[in-house]
Amino acid sequence: MHAGTTSLTHLKRICRCLLLLPFLLLAACTSVKVSTQDSAQYMNQRRGDIISSGRLSQQTVSSLHVVGIEAKTCSNTPKTCLDAISQTKALNDEQRLSAASEIWLMQAMKNDQVSLANASPYERKDRLANRFNSFLESARHAYAYLFYTDRPLDRRALEDRQNQVRDFYNYASQRAVSIISDTAKNRKLHHRQEKKHSSKRLFGHWQIELDMTGMPETEGNTAEISGFTPDYRLNFDGLRNQYVQDGLGARMVVSIESATKKTEKGSKETPSALEDILDAPNPEETGSAQKPWEPMHYISVTGLVRFPGNTLDEVLATDHVVLSAYDTWQDHDVTIAGHHVPLAANYTAAYGLWLAKSDFSKQSLFTFFGRGNILEEPRIYLMQPYHPERKTLILVHGLASSPEAWVNAANEIMGDETLRHHYQIWQVYYPTSVPLAINRYDIAQAIEKTFDHYDPERKNPASHNAIIIGHSMGGILSRLLVSSSGDTLWQALNENHPMDSAQQAEARKKLGSYIFFKPLPEISRAVFIAAPHRGTPFADKTIARFVASLVKLPINIVQKITDTTKTIFGGKAADKPSMNGVDNLSEKDPTIQALAKLAISPSVTYHSIMGNNTPDVPLTESSDGIVPYSSSHWDGAASETVIPSGHSVQETPQAIIEIRRILHEHLGKQAE
Repeated sequence: MHAGTTSLTHLKRICRCLLLLPFLLLAACTSVKVSTQDSAQYMNQRRGDIISSGRLSQQTVSSLHVVGIEAKTCSNTPKTCLDAISQTKALNDEQRLSAASEIWLMQAMKNDQVSLANASPYERKDRLANRFNSFLESARHAYAYLFYTDRPLDRRALEDRQNQVRDFYNYASQRAVSIISDTAKNRKLHHRQEKKHSSKRLFGHWQIELDMTGMPETEGNTAEISGFTPDYRLNFDGLRNQYVQDGLGARMVVSIESATKKTEKGSKETPSALEDILDAPNPEETGSAQKPWEPMHYISVTGLVRFPGNTLDEVLATDHVVLSAYDTWQDHDVTIAGHHVPLAANYTAAYGLWLAKSDFSKQSLFTFFGRGNILEEPRIYLMQPYHPERKTLILVHGLASSPEAWVNAANEIMGDETLRHHYQIWQVYYPTSVPLAINRYDIAQAIEKTFDHYDPERKNPASHNAIIIGHSMGGILSRLLVSSSGDTLWQALNENHPMDSAQQAEARKKLGSYIFFKPLPEISRAVFIAAPHRGTPFADKTIARFVASLVKLPINIVQKITDTTKTIFGGKAADKPSMNGVDNLSEKDPTIQALAKLAISPSVTYHSIMGNNTPDVPLTESSDGIVPYSSSHWDGAASETVIPSGHSVQETPQAIIEIRRILHEHLGKQAE
């Protein structure tokens, strides 16, 4: 009896539990659990999106949940999500437009992964049209969010979502412009200096208007745009930093080539597609003796995609799109729909692409040893489109080198916002095997012709108070460009090589331009870096003499030297002066000894920077391994900076900081 009662009691308890089970299960389904997450997970949840993580952002997922759709549904059937978002009234305009922009971008990126390699012409055209449409719709909805919703930009300035949508717009715009460039093989895009214009074309159902009016002016009447490269495609080895500015727009590098030059070279009439941009001409192949300056063939621009309309509905309904290009060195902001916004910019990409394609290092060595396509005369390369209001900064490289010697220094200068707005860089590229006196004259002529071309009357601020910076041999040449010869060189020549009156008259006639000179009037400040003003004992070492024996001068220089030698020596081979740039660097060389006696113009402020890799000896006995301090030191310098470094001190962070300090100081002096 007792056992039966116990069993019945247990049975009643089980029944009660079974009756409570549905309620317990319901409670379990509606409970909230909490777990911890680290800072990386937190930031990814708040800021991760389709671009950064490959998944839709939490904000878009939340908007989808409002309309009862899971994120994975959008990956398979994006139209379902887009229709649901556009038709619901449960979301406001900002939520709808930002989510739609990201979903369109997800679809576009998915389309981007579909290969075109084996596609038929029809399939290729159809796939490109789908890509373009998806990217453009993403840009359109982002554009509408940014400029045509109720809350203005400044009210959302600190919101993560607005930054995400800006990124959707910028990335989608870059890809849309790239697709247009990729399909432009049979069309010409001209930028006319005398008559800027816009051109229109159809792409799918879109009417595309290309507006080039914001492009910088180019040399000559016509220049051809041979390709657009978005900066995300470019990654540079050898550059320590890439300097960019956040803002609106697609950061691009435009490849520009003179249409006249292409005709001269016998190239095809059709411009290159985007993928062929890396076959653009090397800078050294486009010069001539009559035109020593060369504008940059790669220009940084910012592309904007605009959708005409005065209301949100008009922007979302139009099939018209305007693709505009802006000069990043000139245009820093733009006004859209009454909103003033900063433009995105990349101040490194064009410079890096130019250096990567120039092949300067190979050509400078070929020139030094007289082989292959040699450089015969100095060239002046403009790093940005000429600006009449910005001061000119001239960089001069050293022996057996090229503009690549300034790769990081020039980039760091352009990366400084104040310096970028007040300076423009000209790089001198010259054959370093040529004797110093001849190079000084030729470089001076090249610089003066460049100033003559851009400002023949010297009215622009760019033609006054310029700065010249030279490294190693370039430091010597920079000093000579701001010095007066007087009769010093002529007297030294007569002392070392006595001539009769007839020889003197002939020598003055032929040598006058090289041994009688005045400072360049445009330059008021100079910086000498590791400059062997009095030569270096390294030039007399066995290895240096061996290298000097291999140096081959350009034919035109050989003719000049041969003619001059005959004038002085009557054709005799004995006791001839130095024949090349390496010889001139010897501390025993009569030329360097005479040049060291020349006085710098009193109107020029100058500075010295030198390396020291011999810290255990007194400063006066120190050296950078190539040039001793006793040679690089120059009395009267406004500042002298010695840096623990070898001879390539110009690329060290400490030297670049000092250069920037000097450039800022120069701006301050000119403002006084």
